[in-house]
Amino acid sequence: MFFMFMKPGDVMPTYPELKPLEQALEAFSAIDPSMPVSMAVTLLRVAGSARQLATGETNLRAIAGSSGLPYSTLLRQVDALADGAGPRVKSLKLLEKGFNATDRRARAVRLTQDGMRFLDDLGRIFAGRQSSEEIPEFLEIPETHKLPENKD
Repeated sequence: MFFMFMKPGDVMPTYPELKPLEQALEAFSAIDPSMPVSMAVTLLRVAGSARQLATGETNLRAIAGSSGLPYSTLLRQVDALADGAGPRVKSLKLLEKGFNATDRRARAVRLTQDGMRFLDDLGRIFAGRQSSEEIPEFLEIPETHKLPENKD
């Protein structure tokens, strides 16, 4: 058995620069405590490619390839981030799925309003801002691809 004894004067380093990462991980955990880190990364990659996905410049297969994830794994994660993946995986409603207008075989994915708000909150964590009405440029969606307003 190994024990480490510290002298009373020894000071352990702190890592304040990691506080935003901790807060971001807490935000993901608040959405779904069992969310795997790889699913959080998938959301960030899809969000980072939102404009290219909306215009057809890229697709989910390309995102899977660039991230090193098997395409089937990425699709399961997108399903969970959108409308769930069966009775055991709840819907997170951060993404919305559809079909590509020019190629019906291809899947289209875009952020929901909840997804954009969540990522804006994450952006504020990392930017150190307290509040903002701006949507980061990489999340801006062309008018033709915006979701209809909820009339609840």
